Amino acid sequence: MNHPPNHPHARRERSIIGIVRTRSLTLAVMIALLAGCSASKTPATEPSSGAASTATTTAASTATTTAASTPPSASNTPSEVPTTEAAAPPATPAAPAETAAQANARRKAADYLSYMAFSRDGLVRQLVQGEQFAQADAEYGVDAQHADWNVQAVAMAEDYLAMMSFSHAGLVDQLVKGELFTAAQAEAGVTGAGL
Repeated sequence: MNHPPNHPHARRERSIIGIVRTRSLTLAVMIALLAGCSASKTPATEPSSGAASTATTTAASTATTTAASTPPSASNTPSEVPTTEAAAPPATPAAPAETAAQANARRKAADYLSYMAFSRDGLVRQLVQGEQFAQADAEYGVDAQHADWNVQAVAMAEDYLAMMSFSHAGLVDQLVKGELFTAAQAEAGVTGAGL
């Protein structure tokens, strides 16, 4: 409807049009900025990056003018803003950081392995019973070593043979029952030690 310029309905219509334009411009700027961010991640040869930079330039230049003084035009309507680009998917959350207890257990496990041979379960037992670590932290610390348990079994078998005599089966049994190696690791250790 056409009302005289000072008519209350005319002022109200101009006010509503100004609000709609302002919100449209704000939305256009936000979409253009998002499209610009997405476009910067894609190669410059894609047509969408050119459209995004045009939309950003258009939105930024129209945002500097006041909404009331901007005549209605097709260039500042939301339909002109490219909306075909999807937002980037959320990033995969990073793995949780190592806790202080886990770091301490990792360092203690490394200390033990630096001067003595252990089975995985034997080292976990030492950290839990001897060092009072929680079971989960001890397992974390031991697993963080990525130790070759067969190599550890060979070193343990050699240590035993340096102290006393064993039969093949007796040393395998000692490594399994006393030192908590698996049967396969104990067998590989005893064989690797030359018995």
